[in-house]
This record gives sequence, structure tokens and C-alpha cells, in this order.
Amino acid sequence: MNRNLHSGDAAQTDSPDDASYVLDITTACNMFGFDKRGYVTHLNTFIRLMEPSIKSLTVHLFACDLHSLRKTVHRIKGSAQYVQANELGHLSLKLELYLLHTPTAACGWTAVVQERIGHLAAAFDRIKELGLRI
Repeated sequence: MNRNLHSGDAAQTDSPDDASYVLDITTACNMFGFDKRGYVTHLNTFIRLMEPSIKSLTVHLFACDLHSLRKTVHRIKGSAQYVQANELGHLSLKLELYLLHTPTAACGWTAVVQERIGHLAAAFDRIKELGLRI
């Protein structure tokens, strides 16, 4: 994922740098040939399809279903690329790597994963919030 903090056209918040890290609209439009309206349609589809995946992370964690947890995090990471949701992609990558390299027998792994899932959910909420402002 690119961390393009100085995109020419980021969703507007109090800090443009933060907004362009959450959603890099210019890069997404250039990659896929969208105008803003096309991007918004694409983003709304992403949000609709990813919401159940974000919610299922906690379910997989508490069921100790590490396979489904890894698979869902990988899907979120890949999907984030298509809307240039850089923050979500970066956090998903970090969680995916942690899940791949941390044995489940390690003490406290669920607490770490639960915290990181919270970060993913917060990043997803920022995407939804910024999407309403485009």
C-alpha cells in the first residue's frame, strides 16, 4: 500500500494528511479511471461488502478460529487496496503478519489481536465517515 500523505485530492477532515492516509481518492481514481462519482459508488460497495467482515473478526477471535481470522484479515487487506484505504490496509497487514508469526500458545495473543481488531474497526469507521463527506 502507498502511504501518499500529500495526495492532491483527499477526503477532507481537520487534517488533510490524515484524510489522505485513510482514503487516497486521487490514486484510486487514477488507478481505476474513476471520476469522483465513480469512486463514491466503488467506495459504497466496499463499505457494504466489508462491514460484515470487520464485524466477524471478533466472532472468529472469541471462537478461537484462527484460520477464519487470518483469512478475513487477508481479505480486508486486499480489499482496502481497491479504494486506496491506506490506513486500513496497513493495519490489516500488521495484524496479518502478527497472526502468521505468533503461535497461538503464546501468552496473551488474544488480547493483542483484540486490540488490533479495535484499531481496524476504528479505521473502517473513519472510512465510512470520510465517505459521507466526499
